[in-house]
Amino acid sequence: MTNKEIMAILKKNGVSEAEIKKVTEKFDAEKITEIVESSSTPKEAFKNLHSFYPEIETQKLQDQMDFVQGQIEAATNGHNNCKTIELTENELSMVSGGGLGSWFKNNWKKILIGIGVAVAFSADTPLTASKVLESIFSD
Repeated sequence: MTNKEIMAILKKNGVSEAEIKKVTEKFDAEKITEIVESSSTPKEAFKNLHSFYPEIETQKLQDQMDFVQGQIEAATNGHNNCKTIELTENELSMVSGGGLGSWFKNNWKKILIGIGVAVAFSADTPLTASKVLESIFSD
């Protein structure tokens, strides 16, 4: 995620220019992305993000990661009750790849980048991490 992308998300959600300036001087979305990308596991990424940005609490990261995973599982469980489903190529590759656990294992970095940016950039703005995260993943 780039700094330009997060600034657009904050602005779109009504965060003032002064608040955006304050938070972007404190946190760098591209550095958060780099830290997560260079980590081998989510726990290592949590630790590395906290080491670089002590304001980012590892528990908040874990809580948001658990929340996202729970939402994905709930959405998937809702589809399990259906009879026949036509799958797109992407959905088919997720299913043939071993299901949700396998998909999550392959995509945790993308999810954690969004979570890391959301937790960091919501710290000094009137937005909650969930609201920032919702905006990141809805665009």
